[in-house]
Amino acid sequence: MNTKDLKRRITGVKETAKITNAVYLISASKMRRAKENFFSANLFLDEVRGAAKRLMSSNCANNHPFFQQREGNRVAYVIIGGDKGLCGDYNQLIINASDASMKNKKVTNIFAVGTIIKDYYEKKGGIRVNNSYVHIFPDPMPEDARAIADDLCSDFKEKKMDKAYIIFTKADKLSQQKITIKKILPLDILDSKEEIVYLSKNNTFDKVLNQYVWARIYQAICSASYAENYKRMISMQEATSNAERIIDDLNKTYNQERQESITNALLDATTAHMSRNF
Repeated sequence: MNTKDLKRRITGVKETAKITNAVYLISASKMRRAKENFFSANLFLDEVRGAAKRLMSSNCANNHPFFQQREGNRVAYVIIGGDKGLCGDYNQLIINASDASMKNKKVTNIFAVGTIIKDYYEKKGGIRVNNSYVHIFPDPMPEDARAIADDLCSDFKEKKMDKAYIIFTKADKLSQQKITIKKILPLDILDSKEEIVYLSKNNTFDKVLNQYVWARIYQAICSASYAENYKRMISMQEATSNAERIIDDLNKTYNQERQESITNALLDATTAHMSRNF
């Protein structure tokens, strides 16, 4: 590679480093908001879970559709991925876990959260993606999760599935992210001798249980958003460091080539001068 090509390569790598560093800085700035959303969602889920547990341990739970333990193999998935790349293997790990979980199951529908998941399963074929929710990241709102929960709960009540699972990235330890697969419907009846009396049982049940499913989905989305921002920040930091190392190596090669070129030019000039003297 001549010095002209090396100089062009150095300029190209420097431009790439500027982009990766800019994405790193943006992701780092978004981390604070993502962290706040994650912890707020955890508190929200804890509050709703407390109310839901009392309902799930009451006699009223026996006849509610959310507690129907169906014996079929029809399964729906809420899969939470990102809307874009530049975050290492974040989305691929979710896809791998989802594909593995779907083996030997009759998947009735995928509730795809994020453009990456939506596009992957639509292109894959053989699996319905009737419900998709994109551009929720990087700042998910409770209303986003509520729309997913309403669609999921409605389908479950209409017996379009026997079970529903949610797949997302757990962000409790950002440096050791794990893909989590949890059953979200049907709910399990908890053992309790406590008798709970309601003025309006059906209305209370539907509202609190729907909110519980909503809170679980919102917590999962906030967890995934927090994890994705971290993964993108680290990936771009590593990409910028790699680019800087490549630039250093190319500069060394460029300087060596340039020095050799100058040396050769001096030798040629000296040889020509000596030839003329003789």
